[in-house]
Order: sequence, then C-alpha cells, then structure tokens
Amino acid sequence: VEKDNKLQRFMSRWKFMRELHERGILDAIKGNNKKIHFLGMVDGPNECSLVEEYLWAIDSWDSSAAVWAGMCGIGFDNSPTGLIDGKNEIEVDFDHDSGDIASIALAMKNIKFIDDQLPGEYYDNYL
Repeated sequence: VEKDNKLQRFMSRWKFMRELHERGILDAIKGNNKKIHFLGMVDGPNECSLVEEYLWAIDSWDSSAAVWAGMCGIGFDNSPTGLIDGKNEIEVDFDHDSGDIASIALAMKNIKFIDDQLPGEYYDNYL
C-alpha cells in the first residue's frame, strides 16, 4: 500500500479481507478459532461500514481516533472516509488535559458517529 496515498490506505483492509474471503482463508481462520484484530483506524471512521460484510470475522478493533480527533478539535464528517483530511497525524497524548467541555462533546459525537455505522445486529450481539 502506498503510504502517502490515503485512498490506497483507506481501502487496504477491505481489499485484504475480501482476498482472504474469496480464497477461503477467512473461513479457515475462523474455523480454526483464530482471532482477527484490526489495530487502529486508517484514514477515517467510514472504514467500519466499508468492511461491514466482514464484521462477523473481526474479533476486535481498537482505535483512539474518535476521542483523539475530538480532543484535537476534529469532527468526523460526511466525506467518503469520514475524515476529509484523513487520519489525524498528531501523536496521541495520553496525558492530554481533557477539561475542555467542547472537545469532550466533539469526542462523544465522534464515538456516536462510529456506533451509528454498526448494523443493529452486530451492535446488539457483540457490544
């Protein structure tokens, strides 16, 4: 994947999951009780809906994107990726002073943005 081409990055995990599924590898992975973890989010929260057909196979997915974007004053949007400028490249500061109510509200709005992308049955069964 070209690291400086955000569209390539955004589509990469969907493409990878599709390849695994088409080759029967994804079913073999799950059939052998192996776990699939997505580390972080690439260039926007709409990646969740992009890989929706494979959510059944993803056991865990962690990301600080919603909270950290909010703390940096960045809200998810209606662009194709959900982040018009792509991934927030500011390194996460785990000691960040989160006393700003507006930033906290924006982070909560970003979290809801991601939650709203999950199909009801996924949300009900796995969260």
